[in-house]
Amino acid sequence: MKKRENAGAETGVNDWIMKEILLLLVMFWNLENFFDPFENGPYTPTGEKFWTWKKFAKKRDDIARTICLVAEENGVFPAIIGLCEVENRLVLNQLIQNTPLAKLNYGVIHKDCPDRRGIDAALLYRKELFTPLRVRFIPTLVPVQDALPVQDAVPAQGAMPAQGAMPTQDAVPAQDSVPAVDTLPSRETVYVKGVFKGLDTLHCFVVHWPSKLGGRESLSSRMAASECLKKITDSILCADSRVNIIVMGDFNDSPQSEAVSNLDNLVNMSVMECANECANEGANEGANGGANEGANSGANRGVNGDANGDAGSRAGRRRAPQERFTYKYKEEWSRIDHFMVSPWMYEGDAGSRNVGGSLGHAGSAERQQLRWLYCDRRSSGVFAHRFLLETDEVYLGYKVRRTMVGPRYNGGVSDHLPILLRVWGYEY
Repeated sequence: MKKRENAGAETGVNDWIMKEILLLLVMFWNLENFFDPFENGPYTPTGEKFWTWKKFAKKRDDIARTICLVAEENGVFPAIIGLCEVENRLVLNQLIQNTPLAKLNYGVIHKDCPDRRGIDAALLYRKELFTPLRVRFIPTLVPVQDALPVQDAVPAQGAMPAQGAMPTQDAVPAQDSVPAVDTLPSRETVYVKGVFKGLDTLHCFVVHWPSKLGGRESLSSRMAASECLKKITDSILCADSRVNIIVMGDFNDSPQSEAVSNLDNLVNMSVMECANECANEGANEGANGGANEGANSGANRGVNGDANGDAGSRAGRRRAPQERFTYKYKEEWSRIDHFMVSPWMYEGDAGSRNVGGSLGHAGSAERQQLRWLYCDRRSSGVFAHRFLLETDEVYLGYKVRRTMVGPRYNGGVSDHLPILLRVWGYEY
């Protein structure tokens, strides 16, 4: 922190030279069946997927490579990484201990949940940047008022077959597991409260909502998940409106869907990303006369497009589909992976500021009005590196390069593209 005496000695006031920087990079990624080759039905050497250690190791290394590519593009490694569709602690330990990520000292927060597919959500964090204070695992369909904390430790994991003993788990703060009431076994939402760089408290949620398979029944499941998440985030916001909440995950639904839009107590960064793209379009359209009018027109089109359910046709028309969306089914791209933040974290007009540029001097009164961590319309984005894509021979363009296509090994990483959230802050 660079403290500097004010040149006007008669005032007797100290001031600071402030600079906006990318302070926190958050990543979320659905890893599509990140399984080890042991005791997991089809994902074994003799199962229908013919899943071997060699294939697992390639997928593990490709995930690590992608995270390194994210760091190369952004100048910093993600401090927090939300993941879903991971099988167990073994595969996570393999990722952070047996790849180039080992030098970054990532910690793991994970618990085996009762999902019938055996897939869990998890959170990785860089230990020197983020300190967890509390961890809870919340079943998707449990009513919040019935939630009772009953567990204080991460379940012990078994030994790693054939390849040697499984690495020792990281110690984490006391964890609460909330039992489901009158529901089917389900994947759980990971909730972590912690402190980032000793500056401010973060509340992080990693979600993986039920898929669209099942039609109307699956919609009711996502609505139940939405109501549960809304009640929990509402309780945090009621206690302190100036709080930092980051929700990340695979919602299996678009921003304008009933379940996702129900979370109106949070700011959906996918919608803000769309508004930013359309604002830029409007600015370009108005460049020869009335740029501000064009920018406002573009922003309004983006927001209204989401509300009316046609965001896909309006969001970022100048970008390729794989740069705006995260999942492709046949010929249709969709954005089903999202970041959401608390209203306090979102500064809608910050896009005009010069991040990295000097903001001049600020006295103590001004500093008290600053947010240590904040997002704006530029913060959210899809990481669509060519490494993660392949040519779509049937529906043209590109598609996400999957690991498996039915029983055939395809050699890719996942059927989802990762998403990023850039959180700005101040350097003094």
